[in-house]
Amino acid sequence: MKIIRQIPNDGEAYPPIQEGNFRAVPDGYALWPDNLSAELFYEHNGFVTLTIQDGVVQSYVPNLDAWEKWKASLPVEEPDIPTEPTETEQLRADVDYLAVMTGVTL
Repeated sequence: MKIIRQIPNDGEAYPPIQEGNFRAVPDGYALWPDNLSAELFYEHNGFVTLTIQDGVVQSYVPNLDAWEKWKASLPVEEPDIPTEPTETEQLRADVDYLAVMTGVTL
């Protein structure tokens, strides 16, 4: 059985769908039917609007405004830009290269 909380987190995203051997759907949760794809749910990191009827999720649509707002709040990862080796590092690399090429063990 798959279940999901009926109320999203403060940031408007739902936590992941839970799957387990539940005897019944717990209070505050809705049944997620097996025939309802969760692909868009996870593509939008849980930022969706659920349509729930009689404790069962009937459908959902992405909540694009909340999703975009969340993505904009994430820190921007700066790409690792290789730095130029120091003179000592370059010399050490040159010596290591020459040792390998000549078969010398240092």
